[in-house]
Amino acid sequence: MRAQASALLQQDHGAAVFLDFEKAYDTVNRDFLFAVMEAVGAGAAGEGEPAGASAMTRWARILLADTKAVAVINGHISPQRRWAAGVRQGCPVAPVLYLFVAWALNGWLKAQSTSVIGINL
Repeated sequence: MRAQASALLQQDHGAAVFLDFEKAYDTVNRDFLFAVMEAVGAGAAGEGEPAGASAMTRWARILLADTKAVAVINGHISPQRRWAAGVRQGCPVAPVLYLFVAWALNGWLKAQSTSVIGINL
């Protein structure tokens, strides 16, 4: 609120951006996630592996490979469906995996304009 008041008093332009990550875990593009992980070098490359390969990325690929899900509604179980996007809700590593996506978004936002100044809350 102080930043907003300061901008008004100085007749500066300003904007507030609030991002709602609704269904964030469910909608993560896995190829994008793996690309970001490889770009930042998540983990060390194993012996004899290409430079971009990493142990953490390899484990994430294994964890998210061939995932399937069912829905339980009023005690009835739906047929099993392949789950091709997202990270698993409730999985202990899901928040860590999602942070790679959020980090990439942060980098993209910073690259859009050098005149945008953030504030620490």
